[in-house]
Amino acid sequence: MKRTLATILTVVLTVTALIIPAEPALADTTAYVIGGWLRLRATPSFDSATIGSFYTGTAVTVLGVSGSWYNVRTPNNTTGYMYSAYLSFNPPGTPSGDTGTAKVYASNGRNVNLRNGPGLSYQVIGTYSVGTTVTILSRGSGWHYIRAGKQTGYMMAKYLVESGTPTPIPPTPPVPTDNYTAYVYATNGKPVNLRAGAGKNTKSIALIPVGTTVTVLQHGPTWDYISVNGKLGYMMTRFLVTTQPGIRITLTGASLNYVAPVVGQTLVPTLSPAGATAQLRWYNSAGQLVGQGASYTVRSSDVGFSLMVVATGTGNTQGTVSSSYTGMVTTGTPVTMPLTGLTVSPTSPKSGDILTAQVQPSGATASYIWYRSDSLVVSTGATYYVQPSDVGFRFYCVAQGTGSYTGTVYSNYTDQVTNPTPVSQLTGTITIPVASNPYSVLTPRLNLNSYQVKYDWQLNGVSVGSGETLYITEAMVNKSVQLVVTAINGSGYTGSVVSNLCFVKNTATSSDVP
Repeated sequence: MKRTLATILTVVLTVTALIIPAEPALADTTAYVIGGWLRLRATPSFDSATIGSFYTGTAVTVLGVSGSWYNVRTPNNTTGYMYSAYLSFNPPGTPSGDTGTAKVYASNGRNVNLRNGPGLSYQVIGTYSVGTTVTILSRGSGWHYIRAGKQTGYMMAKYLVESGTPTPIPPTPPVPTDNYTAYVYATNGKPVNLRAGAGKNTKSIALIPVGTTVTVLQHGPTWDYISVNGKLGYMMTRFLVTTQPGIRITLTGASLNYVAPVVGQTLVPTLSPAGATAQLRWYNSAGQLVGQGASYTVRSSDVGFSLMVVATGTGNTQGTVSSSYTGMVTTGTPVTMPLTGLTVSPTSPKSGDILTAQVQPSGATASYIWYRSDSLVVSTGATYYVQPSDVGFRFYCVAQGTGSYTGTVYSNYTDQVTNPTPVSQLTGTITIPVASNPYSVLTPRLNLNSYQVKYDWQLNGVSVGSGETLYITEAMVNKSVQLVVTAINGSGYTGSVVSNLCFVKNTATSSDVP
């Protein structure tokens, strides 16, 4: 009988092994990040906190599996969970699909996005001009995983023409549509440099926080010329996205405006970091919930108790923090103080400056309204970024006391807003090839004293493009191309610099055509 049961059990286990795929032995297996970069999370969930991020090619050790997530150990010896779809057990350079080369192609002649995942919802990590040669690392039905220069990511298959296939001839690229809204984005959440020129070695004008709204004045394949908070400068294209990212802010603290409150006073919290949003709950020292909302007015029933607030993040803010308890609530007349003054600086603003309002006495709370000398209300808040359209106008600010501060105060008018004074003439050299062929891309070599410039590509004196590069078509054969670069207003420079002529030949070399 025992032998019969053992035989049956052996058959059952054998059949089960045949019909149920065995989970691979993952313990201590090496896997590699693909798809641009990948988050390391605290638990196997998309809602879990991010504890690190790692770029394509990073080798991690798989410790186990939990549904669609792998428990991994990273090179810096941190453990957590990574989504399995973005981990490959094939070392970099040995993709599972066939490899090959292709050229970027778009019928409208515009640059094509490289993304960190196979879908339009994934972040754009680079843009590549028509004619760029890339390596296909792995093929998909709608998206290919490719290498372009030193970057790897996903590009739509319809924008890639593989070697051996005749390359369609795109029309002359249209002038790019500029002046669109974008948002600063960085995977590590750190501020991004706004620079004086289109290069990492140029001066940093300011650090712009992630999530900031900007206006792209001129789009390029690597650098965009933007306007942000009244400042003009260059930011790398890969740090700008057109869909507002879900930036997560973590609450770090909360403090109250009174440490020894009396009946009738209004308690208002200050949350850290600035910009955090939260649901507020008010408790007394007996642990009773006494109120909810952005503020709490002390009642007679609070006498003898201390008060505190608990803040729980809402929207893009996460986490929960508590303030310290106040002293014991007492009776008495609430202390109110009038605002005594309001100053604005600088008093002689220029386009691009930040006007700052400061009420007196120091530490007073107030709401603010900014007025232009034509009676236009331009902003609320303690600061205002002066725009180019404000040149010739003056400003003043009105402050209304809030909390325990009362009254209304007015600042003096500023002087008229002026444009920054040009520093010097734009000088330097621009070099382009002296000859070119159809299906190639002209890339200029600039050596200028300012890179806050706009581009004007001219074909026999007629403008044909305003991007940082120009795609050569058959329609340009036997004509000459020249690039004129002009300093942008407000950059501190004036004038233009002209390149040498480039003659478009009537022949195409084997390196130009697939």
